[in-house]
Amino acid sequence: MPPDPHAAAEPDQVPPVRDGRAGTHAGGPGVAADAVLLDVGGVFFLPDHAGVIEALGRAGVHADAQGLDRAHYVALAESERRAGGDGAEAAALYPEAYLRAAGVPPDRVEDAARELFDADLGYMRAPWTHLREQAAAELRELAGTGVRLAVVSNADGSVEAQLRAFGVCQVGDGPGVPVALVVDSTVVGVAKPDARIFRIALDAVAAPPERTVHLGDSLLADVAGARGAGIHPVHYDPLGLCPADGHRDVASIGELARVIGE
Repeated sequence: MPPDPHAAAEPDQVPPVRDGRAGTHAGGPGVAADAVLLDVGGVFFLPDHAGVIEALGRAGVHADAQGLDRAHYVALAESERRAGGDGAEAAALYPEAYLRAAGVPPDRVEDAARELFDADLGYMRAPWTHLREQAAAELRELAGTGVRLAVVSNADGSVEAQLRAFGVCQVGDGPGVPVALVVDSTVVGVAKPDARIFRIALDAVAAPPERTVHLGDSLLADVAGARGAGIHPVHYDPLGLCPADGHRDVASIGELARVIGE
């Protein structure tokens, strides 16, 4: 499930990411919601460890699998902070930031980037198939609050099949949590942060935007995109790295479920 190569935001689509106090973590007031929309990359799936390690090995770099999940969140936070509101710039900064966070020596970054990232299409070659531990169980906890659920992902057309195959969720009956719709940017022809992709999901969950929450790990695609559609953004920030204010941060889907249940 590589990210949609056409999903980068234009500079005027999102507000700048501000330095300042961190967003509100658990302990604040609960979130009133009838529906929750969920991102996929970073929230459920991360880059496949074996694929990353193999690619870096071709560049002469030994990588520790235990640090690879953390590398994504560190790189995303750094690239979005440095890019301000420019999603295309953030996407361009992400590869080097990821490699440095993964422990690649400075003199090997260029070779490692050539092996791991597709410079023309702008995404990681390793598949995003590492299911985050406890993610599926946390989604069941969220479903248990009674909110209606849908997925909104900038992806390559395969995300709905992947979620079903891993037993995470699906539309209708299946091995995972039932959801109203899986919105894949490649399938619908519009990507986050464009408000139109969120409106597709809103129609599916039959909830007004002011009673809907969107959870995602990107300040630009998810937080700013949801806000632009009138939806309450919740930032998935498991490492507590968020530099921006004006929204809630949670460290897990389970934390969001508990906040909604308050």
